[in-house]
Amino acid sequence: MSFKLIAALALFSFSTPAFAQFGGGGFGGGDGGFFGDFEFETAYGTYIESGGVFAAISISGKTVTAFSPTTGNTAKLNFEKKIEPYVPMVARDMVCFMHDKTAYAFSAQTGKWDSVKTKKGTWIPVVSGNILCFVDGNTAYAFGAKHGKWIQVDTEKAPVPTVSGSMVKIRVGSKIYICSSTSTEWQVIDLESDE
Repeated sequence: MSFKLIAALALFSFSTPAFAQFGGGGFGGGDGGFFGDFEFETAYGTYIESGGVFAAISISGKTVTAFSPTTGNTAKLNFEKKIEPYVPMVARDMVCFMHDKTAYAFSAQTGKWDSVKTKKGTWIPVVSGNILCFVDGNTAYAFGAKHGKWIQVDTEKAPVPTVSGSMVKIRVGSKIYICSSTSTEWQVIDLESDE
């Protein structure tokens, strides 16, 4: 391959929605290889993968199957109506998507799916390492691959989450809400309290 072709492919890969959504930033983001993680559409359905998880949607769009290299098993979700649009997010050991105001996430560490019904169905997740978070109104939802369960917290105002490594932090007023990929509930640090 010529240098110009490799450079063009590299530039294209970093400027596409596929890289922005699945690449995780930088070469090999999310353990997915040289250009990160990509979604592949074939005549037999769509799949997405990273180094630690694989997920596929059936041709009918009604079944999502995830595979965990850690457990060596698959887990399926079946739906009565087609998932539209199917926009999965992948990071290391997790895959997640939204359908009918319900967020679904699969942990390759536990080999299981978990779901949480949201109030409005807002879905703009932020992902880092083995944790993801999204906000729906004044509620923040987080999913950590280690624990494999959704946890949520209601705040006074619409939170803006930041993720780093395996932590999610939200600051609302004098309070910092924080959780990790191993958390079973959000922790609250009140900067105005000495207790």
